[in-house]
Amino acid sequence: MTRIRYLVSRSVSLYQNLGITGLLAGVEKYVRHGSLRDDLIRMVPANRHLIHTRIKLGNKVSPNKYTDADPFKILWVDPSQIKYCVSESQLPPKFGRVYSGSWDLTDKKFTSKVTYKSLKKHFLEDIPWEKTQYYKSKYNKLKQGKPTRGCSSVEDLPEYFAEIDKLHSNIVEKGYKTQRTLKSKNPDETIRKNLDAPSTSMNEIGVSIGRNGRLIKHIRGRHRLAIAKIADIDKVAVQVLVRHKKWQSMRNKIKRTDTAVDSISYPTHPDFKDIL
Repeated sequence: MTRIRYLVSRSVSLYQNLGITGLLAGVEKYVRHGSLRDDLIRMVPANRHLIHTRIKLGNKVSPNKYTDADPFKILWVDPSQIKYCVSESQLPPKFGRVYSGSWDLTDKKFTSKVTYKSLKKHFLEDIPWEKTQYYKSKYNKLKQGKPTRGCSSVEDLPEYFAEIDKLHSNIVEKGYKTQRTLKSKNPDETIRKNLDAPSTSMNEIGVSIGRNGRLIKHIRGRHRLAIAKIADIDKVAVQVLVRHKKWQSMRNKIKRTDTAVDSISYPTHPDFKDIL
């Protein structure tokens, strides 16, 4: 509701200052290049029960396409274990799904991303945001009228990067917290900052699991993961979106036999704690 009130207030202000022409121009900019997508995501009602039911039914009908695992399950892992990343174009970011293919063999390192490099320069080398590639990239896109996450105009950039500074301070000073914990303490702010998922309960750092158990950064939580790595945080909360078909087969084998599989490393994997 906070975002809706802001949009109404902004519309009234545009009309009062620039008339109907200014209002229409502002609406067009918001739809084409603003945060419409993020705002719509936050407005979509997400029902945990329905999502559970859909994936549970999918697993019964198509066990090779849907996992048996709880889609909202949280794994606490060392952020240093998440070394590689996969994009939405390479792998659909769908909760509870099982996919085969070579997507898990990606050699794209998370630490090679502009976001991580820029946050590292800012927090460890005291480089001003304005001199980082991350800031420059967003600035250039906005100047060209292109959409960019969390910003409708160049004027939004100071607040956007101030939020990252605040996130860093909270994680370093207060420890890493789950979205559920944050929502219980400050629901309005937690919901407002949720730009990635229909519900805060689905907005932990997103990973997918490869055929050999590799945790691969997918969508959601890139700022949190970057800060956790930079600040040398011991554990972060992640949620699994996709599992490789071979990894899901390993889960199925453990459940069927109720015994550990051949490799002694697999039973200690956090994704197996719910079935061992």
